Amino acid sequence: MLFKVLIPCLLVMACARPQYFQGGAPHGVKSTSGLKCAATFAKSGHCVDWYWEVEPTASLEGSLVFKVFRPNLLDQSPVLQDLNETAHVELWMPDMGHGSTESSTERVDQGTYRAKEVFFVMPGLWEIRFQSRQGETTVDQAIVRVEI
Repeated sequence: MLFKVLIPCLLVMACARPQYFQGGAPHGVKSTSGLKCAATFAKSGHCVDWYWEVEPTASLEGSLVFKVFRPNLLDQSPVLQDLNETAHVELWMPDMGHGSTESSTERVDQGTYRAKEVFFVMPGLWEIRFQSRQGETTVDQAIVRVEI
């Protein structure tokens, strides 16, 4: 009898979709099976994958790690690529027409970057804009939407 009750409950919980889920593997968990193309840079065509290193809360800033890569020409496996310009992460709320406080981004390895001071000022639909910049000019970007 317990088995008949437990199985449907487990199935419902297994199908729940977390708010930060954006397709592919859920972000917030490191992928052990390889990189997933969460978004594509508009000009270069390179992919970006990301995960929360520290997930932000209503009162605490977070940090995220993102990786930029292109598919290998032979077998389509991911090849990490540094951005040609300065890496930057911009948080933007398209429905409200404003962003959040400025985050800081650092290169930690080939094609791998960390954005710190990630803070969402209010709940709603946000864009995480992974950018390649020359000074203040955005040269290329990939956009991922998240619901906070």
